[in-house]
Amino acid sequence: MGDVLIPQLTDFTLTGEYSCSRMFGFCSSPSWTTLNSEDYIRRMMSDKPEFIKNNDYIDILYKKIKEDKNPRETVRILHMSDLHVDLMYEAGTNKHCNEPLCCRAVNGPAPTPADAAGLFGDYECDLPPQTLESMFHFVRDMDDKPDLVIWTGDNVAHDVWNQTTHKNTESTILITEYIKSHWPEMPVFVSPGNHEFYPVNVEGFDENDQPVLNLLAQHWKDWIDEESLELFK
Repeated sequence: MGDVLIPQLTDFTLTGEYSCSRMFGFCSSPSWTTLNSEDYIRRMMSDKPEFIKNNDYIDILYKKIKEDKNPRETVRILHMSDLHVDLMYEAGTNKHCNEPLCCRAVNGPAPTPADAAGLFGDYECDLPPQTLESMFHFVRDMDDKPDLVIWTGDNVAHDVWNQTTHKNTESTILITEYIKSHWPEMPVFVSPGNHEFYPVNVEGFDENDQPVLNLLAQHWKDWIDEESLELFK
């Protein structure tokens, strides 16, 4: 992780210009301005139609659809996001470990039954693989199956201090294999989330070497056409 964080510090935060202007306030040029998300939203929405500017736009849209008596095609979509499966989850371990992520062998056995991680998961921890697979079985056996899957990533456990590029792809590859084995005929539209990358939240999309994307491309090539696959990598 240091190979990413240290250059960011030395190339930006610790430069003379930034330190003098932003940190100590001695220099007036160059000036650094904290961006405001609300200002950005106002600029983005300034040239949009009035009817989509309010937060009730989607509610109004659904109300109009409900009031429309004409037949309308229905598409069933399964959206998967933030599964955060923990491949090291272990039932019976301590779920109150005073660490960012518990329910692992390294946390030791639970001191009391009330502190024990359950077989199919716990609110305090990430998702066990057996619960994940149970969900795949449920969807596979549904009478009204989804017409397609939209999968938007964040598949990795929250142990951000203990990750590597290859380790971060393991959960995604497992889910990919589950989809292909349980729902082989279902169209899948997939994208990685911010947690797939190593370190978390860090990805230079303008760089030639994309280890995470290259690894995922090998497993997702059945879902992405050749032109898009090259762009993805």
